[in-house]
Amino acid sequence: MSITFNSEVRLDTGEGVGLGVPVPKSSRQSHSHSHAHTPENGSYSDGSQQDYMEMPYNVRRNVAYRVGESRYPFVQSTVDDLAQDAEYRDQVASLTSDATASPPIEEAQTPLEAPSEYMLSSMPATSPMEFPLFSPSPRRMGPPRTRSYRSDMGEDGSLKRMSRRSSARSGRSLSSMSPAASFLSRYKASEAPIRPPEPDDEGQGIGYDSEYIIGKQIGYGGFSIVKEVTSMEDGKPVVNAVKIVRKLQQNRSEFENEQIQTQFDHEVEIWRFLRHPYILPLLRVYTTDYATFCITRLNKGGTLFDLIRDTRRKKKAGLPAHLVKRYAYQLASAMRYLHNDVQVVHRDIKLENCLLDMTVPDAERDGGDLLLCDFGMADFIVSDQRDGPEPTSIGDNQNIGPAETSTSIAGSLQYAAPELFNAPGPLFSPAADIWAFGVVVFALLTATLPFNDGLDIKTMDKIQSCSWDAELIRNAEAVQEGGLDDALALIRGCLEMDIEKRWNVQDILKCALLRECEQRFENVSRAWVAET
Repeated sequence: MSITFNSEVRLDTGEGVGLGVPVPKSSRQSHSHSHAHTPENGSYSDGSQQDYMEMPYNVRRNVAYRVGESRYPFVQSTVDDLAQDAEYRDQVASLTSDATASPPIEEAQTPLEAPSEYMLSSMPATSPMEFPLFSPSPRRMGPPRTRSYRSDMGEDGSLKRMSRRSSARSGRSLSSMSPAASFLSRYKASEAPIRPPEPDDEGQGIGYDSEYIIGKQIGYGGFSIVKEVTSMEDGKPVVNAVKIVRKLQQNRSEFENEQIQTQFDHEVEIWRFLRHPYILPLLRVYTTDYATFCITRLNKGGTLFDLIRDTRRKKKAGLPAHLVKRYAYQLASAMRYLHNDVQVVHRDIKLENCLLDMTVPDAERDGGDLLLCDFGMADFIVSDQRDGPEPTSIGDNQNIGPAETSTSIAGSLQYAAPELFNAPGPLFSPAADIWAFGVVVFALLTATLPFNDGLDIKTMDKIQSCSWDAELIRNAEAVQEGGLDDALALIRGCLEMDIEKRWNVQDILKCALLRECEQRFENVSRAWVAET
């Protein structure tokens, strides 16, 4: 009896390639890069208005999304869609601001491809086993003498020269192994010492009595990571999320680490005291010498960005009227609490920072509950303690949110009020939140943003001239059965250039479009609100 292998392998294209011939690289990657992405209504270079969620900017950003990799708080389908399109170079929306995020944890990763035209076949050109040739000669009556081959992996990852030893010395003949076992026998086990667990590793405990057990990682940003965390309540496991910011960041100076920690402490000091049905609660904070652990609710419903992106994919002209009113009112209610009750301005209101809690009753039919998050840019409207470092922003403008928490090119540029561009310093005005609210409502109605062009300078020009397309509102699905004038009045009131004439949050809550929402969405019960 003899064993033989096929002399060639079959590629996905159906082409047969010999075992000794290098396998050509797949053309999928080069093909995707060689064709420019064409938007629905023209090219990006000609200045036509396009939604920033569809903008390519591969020259300016590195790939931030990977298929199958969770990026909290987005839903997985959104992340996978962004990752599969090679022309998208979107940044990550995270639970945190850029100043409060940490680099991704170290893990085993596939090595980068060598810069060559062809990659070597994963199969050797010749079999690692030597098989005796069949011969009818009467002199070869006995069984052939078997030889085994053994090779070791070099320090540089390459195979050393194979040595041949008799089966008597090697213990087991490779000719008696399966091909898979023979291939695996070439590699020796790693002799590297096992790394001791870190306090933020999976399986470690958090709390005074380790009542919270850290689970898998579900997202990360520039300086923080977000993981699942499990505790027992009334004898049942409860899964929440924990945001972890290490005290010492790798490749950072002592001054930079202190600055990052100061900015994060500022965010926590504001966030921990906020209790409102439509604001993501900070449940517990634990500070150790190693890191700060912030435990909050685990949200799996995604964000308004996910919802708007899905609406665009379905070629719909915005959300239905009941969802526009629901989410607009809930966001305005959270802003009323911030502006009037606790005298805080958020300063980074956008689609990515509006989570959707889909665990409420009838959420698939009536919609979920909005939860405003990310207070990395927030501060008190009036404060005599602004001597610390300002929250991280884009470029030199400290009034525009960071790009690391956004899927847009320039962070929160598309939501920035016109007065922010020429301000001599940071502004802590509720009027800027009202402008950003108007941008969000415009996106709910039309599934696109009112101010955005392929270039940042053009986007800034449109904002400073307040140039937005009212025709998109007239074609919105939500106003086809009435309410057009009410929707236009709300948008115009929020996107008013004159700060003195711009609406405040009370004007929004009492406007004709949202007048019927108060009874349904105010004074709702939430566990984290009842605790206070």
